[in-house]
Amino acid sequence: VFEGRKLDAEGANVGPGLNSDSIGIAIAGFYDPQERNALNPSPPDLQPPPEAMAQLQALVEQLRRKYPSLRGAVSHGEARHAGTGCATTCPGPGCAGMIHSLEKRYFGGAR
Repeated sequence: VFEGRKLDAEGANVGPGLNSDSIGIAIAGFYDPQERNALNPSPPDLQPPPEAMAQLQALVEQLRRKYPSLRGAVSHGEARHAGTGCATTCPGPGCAGMIHSLEKRYFGGAR
């Protein structure tokens, strides 16, 4: 786990004007079986390794303590589509369950 932009800097994860009240978290990897191409010719992993999942969970717990007003967890694809109407498969279907589990566990969401 490493920090990219400082938390007080506006990110660029969703679209222009849509990042001012969000925190973007990236998980390195290739998790979409439909997106094989020249850059990603091998079959993808279906989800991040357990170590990455544990680190993500710890990071969300830390952010919840630091920012109690956080309202939820959504995937890049969900946020981008809701904000701009643009479609992306990111982070891939293999991560959808993981993100929904985080939403339910930490934010009470039932998707």
